[in-house]
Amino acid sequence: MACGKRGEAGRWLRQNEGNLASAPVSTRGAKYDWACIQAQQAAEKAVKSLLHAAGHWKILTNSLYELLQESPTWPVSRLEKVYLDSRQK
Repeated sequence: MACGKRGEAGRWLRQNEGNLASAPVSTRGAKYDWACIQAQQAAEKAVKSLLHAAGHWKILTNSLYELLQESPTWPVSRLEKVYLDSRQK
């Protein structure tokens, strides 16, 4: 993977983490509509991070459905392996 793609994937992942951390705060403040938007944005940015890590550069949609259609399966299988390995410890 080229360094630029890794950097772009990391940038999207950091943005994802900010949205994901903010959603529960919004929920505690009874801002449920805003929490839903933050959760959707977190999911979108996580998938975009995955796509950049897989080598995609030009990502033109904000639709989670369309983004997931473009997502490669190899990172998911790698993620599942890491998850399952961590459960064994």
